Amino acid sequence: MGQGGAVNLRKSSPPRHPEICNRKLGLGVLVSSFLILFTLPVLASPPAQEQMSGNLLVDGDFEAPPTWPQQDGIGEVQVAPGWRAYYLDAPPPYVEIPANCSDRRRNVQCFWMRPEFRDNTSFTNRIHSGERSQKYFSYGRMHEAGLLQQARGIPLGARVRFSIWMQAWMCADPDQCGKEGAHSDAPSDMHLRVGIDPLGGTDPFTSTVVWSAEKAAWDTWLQFQVETVALSDTVTVFTHSRAEWPWARLNNDVYLDDASLVIVGAYATPTPTVSVGTVNPAATPFPEGAVTHTLGMGETLFNVSLEYDVPVRDLLKLNQITTGTGLYVGQPLVVQIVTPTPTLTPMPTEVTVTPVPSSTPQPTGTRPAPTFTPAPTPLPPVVKSRPNMGPIIITALIVLAFAIVLGVAVRVMRR
Repeated sequence: MGQGGAVNLRKSSPPRHPEICNRKLGLGVLVSSFLILFTLPVLASPPAQEQMSGNLLVDGDFEAPPTWPQQDGIGEVQVAPGWRAYYLDAPPPYVEIPANCSDRRRNVQCFWMRPEFRDNTSFTNRIHSGERSQKYFSYGRMHEAGLLQQARGIPLGARVRFSIWMQAWMCADPDQCGKEGAHSDAPSDMHLRVGIDPLGGTDPFTSTVVWSAEKAAWDTWLQFQVETVALSDTVTVFTHSRAEWPWARLNNDVYLDDASLVIVGAYATPTPTVSVGTVNPAATPFPEGAVTHTLGMGETLFNVSLEYDVPVRDLLKLNQITTGTGLYVGQPLVVQIVTPTPTLTPMPTEVTVTPVPSSTPQPTGTRPAPTFTPAPTPLPPVVKSRPNMGPIIITALIVLAFAIVLGVAVRVMRR
């Protein structure tokens, strides 16, 4: 859709000047080293192959031939095969009443409607590629709506990416919007974004949907994209728009084309929500009776769900988090809330004691309890050690013998 040769090897004669040969050899080594140094990183880094699957969506290019089926038998809701429209029949509380409608309660039809869904082949500037695109619009009134599609057979833990091209047109005065509505004259806001529910739900307003940022795409094609990790074998993709203005716009159109859902990167058991070394800045106190599990290295909500047989949807509610919430190793997660069973305290039984008369009168005074003085524990006897006299006696004998020998020597010399 759209707007090599052979190499001759032979022996060479020895050079006449060895010094020239050595210089050439050295230069050749230097050049070869230079080439190896700068080509090794290229050889060691094969081209990245991020996309691991084909398009998992039905009629992602919106090229199914007409006539597109009527959804739920509604003639004004025709969407491409494989897709489903969603919309709000009544305005939500956060919608501001525009200036042209004074009483919201009595006349919401003044500013709100279910949009009309059709295929577009007439306006080529509103086709990204091919022959047609999907469009929906609300004429003179606001809306909140979009498309959804479920994709099944997704490997658990696979990282999936949803992308689609969208643009919007908002016109208040057709005379100011150019031929065949070439451009918007007074655009306000359309709140364009896309999302993925990794659990495969079909409610675009649930907290499990991971949404992209909103972007304005007036009269130009912009690609919207979002990624997340599949927590089920089914994931659901959503587009979203909400026409919003302080005063009425006549045309409020959205155009969609060339959508895809692909698996990106290698995948295994889902782990992207657990990051190592992150500290929880503010721990939420657990409710009474909460049973918790501490996240270990590589664990995810999906692992905890299998271990405790608790659906991931329930884990999200118990911990008041979404699939986009960052978790960390060592974080406690509530896996169950046990309501404590009240313990009944038995009432004391009243016992009647009948006094037994005694022939011997008992003294009325209170005798003090005897005082016990602990007997001192005798210390072990101190054994006095005597000095060792052996070395002293030996030294004295040596000195005496030396004196005798000296005296004998003196006498001999005098003779």
